[in-house]
Formats: sequence, structure tokens, C-alpha cells
Amino acid sequence: MKRNLVIALLLMSSLTNAQVTVGWFNYPGAVSVATDASDNIYTANWEYNPGGDITLTRWNTAGSIVWNATYDNTDNTRHEVATWVETDNQGNIIVSGTIRSGYSNPVNAASILMKYNSSGNLLWRVVYESTFDGSSTKKCLVDANNNIYVLGIGAGPNGQVTKVKKFNASGVSQWNYFDSGIGGPVNFKFTPDNAIVIIHRGITGSINGFSKIDLNGNRIWSVAGINSLSVGDAAGDAFGNTYIINGEYVVSNAGSIIKKLSASGVVIWSKTNTMSGNRIEVGTDNNPVISGYPNSGSSGSAFMKFDVNGNVLWQNLDADGTGFNLLAHAQLKLDANNAAYLAGGTMSQMAVCKVNSDGTAAWTIATSSGYPACFDFGSDNSVYVTGGTTARITQSGLISVPAVPSNLAATAAGTSQINISWIDNSSNETGFELQSSLSATTGYTTIRSLATNSTGYSNTGLSSSTTYYYRIRAVNAAGSSAWSNIANATTASSTPPASPTNLVAAVSGCNSIRLNWIDRSANETGFEIRRSNTIYGTYTTIATLPANTITYTNTNLKTGQRYYYIVRAINSVGNSAWSNKANARTTCQIVSKNREYSNSSEYVKNVRLFPNPSTSGDFNLNLPAETVFPAILKMYTSNGQLVLQKELNDYNNFISTKGLGNGMYMISLSIDGEIQQMKLQIKK
Repeated sequence: MKRNLVIALLLMSSLTNAQVTVGWFNYPGAVSVATDASDNIYTANWEYNPGGDITLTRWNTAGSIVWNATYDNTDNTRHEVATWVETDNQGNIIVSGTIRSGYSNPVNAASILMKYNSSGNLLWRVVYESTFDGSSTKKCLVDANNNIYVLGIGAGPNGQVTKVKKFNASGVSQWNYFDSGIGGPVNFKFTPDNAIVIIHRGITGSINGFSKIDLNGNRIWSVAGINSLSVGDAAGDAFGNTYIINGEYVVSNAGSIIKKLSASGVVIWSKTNTMSGNRIEVGTDNNPVISGYPNSGSSGSAFMKFDVNGNVLWQNLDADGTGFNLLAHAQLKLDANNAAYLAGGTMSQMAVCKVNSDGTAAWTIATSSGYPACFDFGSDNSVYVTGGTTARITQSGLISVPAVPSNLAATAAGTSQINISWIDNSSNETGFELQSSLSATTGYTTIRSLATNSTGYSNTGLSSSTTYYYRIRAVNAAGSSAWSNIANATTASSTPPASPTNLVAAVSGCNSIRLNWIDRSANETGFEIRRSNTIYGTYTTIATLPANTITYTNTNLKTGQRYYYIVRAINSVGNSAWSNKANARTTCQIVSKNREYSNSSEYVKNVRLFPNPSTSGDFNLNLPAETVFPAILKMYTSNGQLVLQKELNDYNNFISTKGLGNGMYMISLSIDGEIQQMKLQIKK
């Protein structure tokens, strides 16, 4: 393979205002390219010959190859095909691929996923589901927690269908998702609402399909059987909506149709356009941009942008001009400024066309050779494109959008003020835009424009007992950063809370008393519990509890002692009146092993474990009166992994299993040196 660096400075399109050049191009080309946070460039390629290998190549920004990493396939009856490359937030590189069997007429044998570190060392390699299950891969994605999702074809309950498989950062399989037979895999993307949208194409006929799943592999919705002359595309917004694009299949067989689907997959609106659109992305402003050809059967680069209601904001149906007329479009992407980039070819060259966020043509530039496969951005607005070769396109005279602020926090300061703080992560912002809403998801309005380097603001004049939600972004002449995380706080009440009532005290386990009461207020910030040894004695505070609490267990008391209790609600304005007084006398029954049940099965029969199966994940565990406390509860998965351990000092126990998934679990109770076991099924 050619390894010499070739410098090429080509003429720019006359449509550009910013300077753009091909900084370099070099061999080899590849099927995919990805960059990391340090502007290292990685490409994946493969050899079509017996025993052919996948090669991962690392480039520097000057176009020099830093290293090549190849997994040595020694089976000459097979060759390995690279399909995609991604990087994670630890600087590692993920490569997906397919093992094919045979040479002149190869068939798919199995799917592979490999992870390398930044030095080119193989960290792990997974071949799944077996060495010859007929599966294949199409693309992979990596989330913020370094989990990996692979799109491909696999053997599901209904045969070979579209499959998404999730791995954790260590390469351990988490789940498989199989579609409902709506077509083969074309592409998949993360959506801003933390889900995945999948684009399908019928194996036969001109039919598109789309589906959306969550990051746990559960189907949210699917749409099948959409007649379309061209392959479709989809992208999501921050509110859970999805925009899909299809080539028109009726009458003139020209144009395209864009539809907006709700979070449940219901069509909100549909618009027919004259341009032959086949790709779609959604910007940080939640508005969709489509790209394609000016009309059916033509070449060139056309773009349109819509608002959330389906109105055309702008269109540019000849963005690359007559000098290029790009065809074989490969990929559409939006940068942080919501400018649109489309990769295409000129029969002999790779090219990229850029349109500014207002729809004006920015530039089109071509470089040798072949057709583009995909491209990625560098931190300095460079565009790295690969296909027949690998190239860097550099832009100058551009201002980068500022980095998104982080760690937004809101703290109430009285009945009418909330203090807001954040971390300024940018060095080029000209200010900040702060918005608030009474809802976490909708209704945000700008309440303040803040100066450069601001990191805090006090929002005053607010209503009492009201929750306010906030978000912030940095701005400059190039545009706006993405919105920060959402923070909220609730202003204090202007009236004291109502007094709790019906306080009841009852023995609960060895030397423990459980209190229950009715919460009559809606504006308390907590509860204060006091105790005395005599009904008319001095009551001292023993606990301060959060708002909405209605129960408390007082432990480690003296055997045979009677205790008296009162409770009141509190907030920043004042305290409620005290509740009624309640009392109970402690007991602790000590039972010898010899006087317990004669065998474990008799004891287990008198342990109440309910509900079982548990549809919420949580369960209750009621122990017999003969139980010797403390009891130690341990919960194991079916493969023996300890997932919960808890000391019990009460006959009646509510056990929370937050974070545990569905499946069969083993409950182990260690009581006075003996072990009792039972099974629990979680079935949410």
C-alpha cells in the first residue's frame, strides 16, 4: 500500500467566504473514521483475500500514520471485514466487523467487536453469537458510560432480522434486541432523549421502516411498510420526537416526504417536498435539516431546514454549484453551529459540501480519490473524510461555538429567591443565556443575559412554595453551546406547615419501636421527632427526617422500658404544633436454637416473602415471632453474584431493590448462626 504523504491544495468553490483547503490526503482509505478528544484520527480498513485482516490505523493531524494495529486471522477459509470505528471518552477505539467465509462467493459467518487502547494494543475481542451463526454488523455506537451498541443482522426468534447488541466497557454482553421484521439494518443513531432510533430497509421491494428503543433494549415504537424509492433516514430531538425522511413513491415518483413522529411514534405532521431528500439530522435548536438531490434522478447537493411545526426555514437546492454536482452521497452531519456538511463524490474524487446554519452555501471542496464512506470533525473545525483515501479538510477564519456550561445548580434562598451557579467551561463566550420554566421539559423562557465569565446569578421576585427549573448556555458570534443540565429548586413556603396527626407507636423487633403518623401538610421541609421516658417528662429531639416521611423506627432501646413520642412538621417559616403523644414498651424475645423450628423448611414456611413475583422490584419480608435478631439478609443473582446485603432488626421489613433487573434471585437469611434460603422472582 502507498504510505507516502501527499499534500494537495485544491481550488475552493466560489461559494465560500471562509478559507477552506485540503490540508492533506494519504493512503490507505477506509470504511470508517473517528476522532478522539485529543484530535487523534482512527480509520478501519480490511483486506479481501484468504485469511484477510482488519487493520486499525492511527493518524496524527499532520497526516502521518502513527501506527497500524492488525488482528492476525490465521483461518485462510475466512476473511474479516471492518464495518465501523468509534472512540470512547477514555481514548480507546472500538471496531466492529463481520467474519465472512469463502472467497469468490463469501457468506456472513459471525460478528466481531474489538477494543484497542490509544497505543494500538488489543484490549479485548468478542466473536458472537457463535463462530458461524450467519450474523453480520453494520455500525457501532459508544455512549457516555463507554457502553457499546452494535447494529447488524442476527438470528432472532423470527430468523435473521435487524439486531442491536449492547456490551459494557469490558466487552460483556448486556442484552440483544431483535426487530419485528420491518426490514434489514441501514443505520442507527443516539437521540438527545437517551434512546436509539433505527433505520430499516426491506430486504425486497422499495420499503422503509423505523423503530426506536431505549438504552435497555426495550422497544418504544416501530413503523413498518413505508413505500419509498430511496432509503430513508431518521433523527431525534431533545423532547423525544423523531423526524423521518422517505423518497416519494406516488404519482411523479419525485421529491421526498418528511414526517414528525411523537415520543410514542404517532405522526404529528407530514410535509412533501420537491427535492429528493434521503438524509436527516436534528440540530441543537431541535430543528431538522434534510439533504439529498435537487430532484429525482439529478446530481448535486440540496438542503432544506424546517422548524418544529413543519414550516420551511430555508432551502438551498444548489449548494455545491455547477462545478461539482456531487453524487453518491455518503453522510450528513451538523456541527456545533448547526452548519450542515454532506459528503459525496465526483466520480473520481471525494468531496464535502458545507451549508451555513442560515442556509447560505459556505464551500464545496474535493480531494483524491474514489468515493467517501464517512467523515468526522476535529476540535478545530477540521473535517476528516475517508473512502478511497483519508484526508483532512481545514477551515480557517471561523469562530468556534463556546463549550457548554456544566454542573448547573439551583438553591432556594427563602420564599422568593433561588441562587443559581455553574461552571464556565469556555474561553471564547461573549455571554450566557439563562432560561427558566415551571416544567422540567417544556416552557423555557430567557430570564437573563449574563456577562462573559459569569458563574452565578440570583433569581428574585419568585412565588413561594414553587419549583423552578433552569438551564443555561454560552453564546458568541458563532452561535450557542448546547444547553447545560437542568437544575431545579423549590422556594420556601410563606406559611408554617400543618401538624401531623394520628401518631401511633408499636413494638417492632427487638428493643425497637416503630412510629407512624399522617402527614397533613404540603409545604413542610421535614419532621422533628422527640422522645421522653415519662409522659410529662422532658422531650428531647432524637431525629429530623425529610419531607413527606410518615414512619420512623427508634432502635437500640432498653428492654422493658416504656417510651413516649411526639412529632411535628417544620419549614423555614416555622413549625407546626406537636402531634398527639404515643407510647410503647420495648420487648426482646430471646429464643434458644433448641426451641426454634425443628428444621429449616418449617421456618421458611412461616417467613412471608411477598409479592413474589415482584412486579415493582421491591418486596416485603415478614419474619416469625421466634426470630432471633439481628438477622442478616443477602440477595444473590442466579449466577451467585451478591447484589444486596442488609441487617434486619424487625419482624416486618420492606426491602428496596432499586437498580436490579428482572430475573430469579436467591434470598439468604442468616439467623443466630443458621442459614435459611428462598427464591424471589423480579418481573417488572
